[in-house]
Amino acid sequence: MKILLLTVGLALVCGLQALDNNTEGSPKIDEEWFTVALASNVTSKIEKGGSFRKYIKSVSDHHVFLSSEFLKRANGKCIQFTLNTSIGEDGEMRLQHDGLNNLSIQSRGPGYMMVLLNNIKDEEVTVLVELYGRTPDLPDEIKKKFEEICEKFGIREDQIIDISSDEIPRMKHLYVSVIHSYFLQRNVIMGDVNFYWLLSSKLKGDTISTPLCYALSDSSFTT
Repeated sequence: MKILLLTVGLALVCGLQALDNNTEGSPKIDEEWFTVALASNVTSKIEKGGSFRKYIKSVSDHHVFLSSEFLKRANGKCIQFTLNTSIGEDGEMRLQHDGLNNLSIQSRGPGYMMVLLNNIKDEEVTVLVELYGRTPDLPDEIKKKFEEICEKFGIREDQIIDISSDEIPRMKHLYVSVIHSYFLQRNVIMGDVNFYWLLSSKLKGDTISTPLCYALSDSSFTT
C-alpha cells in the first residue's frame, strides 16, 4: 500500500513539473487569457469550423489539474465549454477533446503562454501548438519564438494561423475593459466578487456575456 501511494504521489509531482517545461520565471497561470495564434500539422483542425478553432477565456490552476474555459462557434451559436486536465500513470498531463490529448506548456513568461498538444484520434496523431496572451496583442519577439517552437515540432510557418485580429478576442478584450472601467468609475474593488457577479448577471445571455455571444453569432462572424 505504501509503495502504491508513493507511486501515485510521484506521478502527481511529475505531472505538475511537466506544466513548467521551459517556462520563464513561472508566472501564474490563473485568470484571463486570449487566444493569439493556433498552429497544427493538420490545418483543417484550426481553421474556421475545425475542432480546435476555440477561444480561451480563462484558466484555473487547481494544483493537481488545470481547468480552462473556452468559447467556440457551433451551428451559428456561441458555445462555452470547460476542459479539465488529468494526470496519466506516466505523469503526463492529458485532456479529452476531439480525442485524447497529451499536453505540456512549452514556454511561459509575463503575459504569454505556449501550449503543445499531441492529439490522438482514430490512431492518428496531430500536433497542435497554441499561443495565449494576457491581451490579444503580443510583441513580435514572442510570435517569433512561437514560430520557432512550432518548427521544432514539425509545423511549418504556413500552418500557423494568427487570430489576434479576430472579432472574438477583440470583443472579449473590449468587454473586459468596459467592466473594468465601470468598476473604476464607481470606486469598486475588482475583488468584490458579489458585486462583480451581480453586474455580470445583468450583462449575460445564458452563461456567456452578451458581447461575446454577439461576436460569435452569424450576424457578426466573418465566414
